[in-house]
Amino acid sequence: GVDLEKFTFKLVKNDRTFLMVARMLETKGVYEYCKCARLVKQKYPDAVFNYLGAEGTVKLADIQEYIDDGSIIYLGTTKDVRPHLENCSVFVLPSHREGMPMSIMEAESTGRAIITTDNVGCRDTIVDGYNGFLVAQKDYEAMAEKCIWAIENFEQTKEMGRNARRFAEEHFDSQLINQRIYEVISE
Repeated sequence: GVDLEKFTFKLVKNDRTFLMVARMLETKGVYEYCKCARLVKQKYPDAVFNYLGAEGTVKLADIQEYIDDGSIIYLGTTKDVRPHLENCSVFVLPSHREGMPMSIMEAESTGRAIITTDNVGCRDTIVDGYNGFLVAQKDYEAMAEKCIWAIENFEQTKEMGRNARRFAEEHFDSQLINQRIYEVISE
């Protein structure tokens, strides 16, 4: 679960800022995020696609062309993701496979709409159209369409963010989860 007091709700300020937080692994959808960003920026050149995460099987050199052409902004790594979440309007995780992604739970807790893939783990964090969108795995074009929708429907995107916070409160509150675990163990 998520510490809802640490990851508090924050009003969305930027209507065209997207964020991906993940280690640089092909299975996290790094390349799909980069390709999605490039497509969106053809229509909305002022859109911002921030990427936060350490190198893994994908190296910085592997995505350098997307940094060089301005498709994405590589932010490096951080010990505190909260300021970056506060600065985005939509959190994107195009993962190929996940458990229950903590990055999505934290983003939802801060009130950010989510765009993620329809696969095990990720789909468990989203009610499609309520707190974000699900897209098919590896479908960066569908992801770009959802990003464009988020830009063009900013008020609805903010409402999805409010819904995401409600969803986090109902499903990801670490205090409630820990209490339930305690109850099960005590039985």
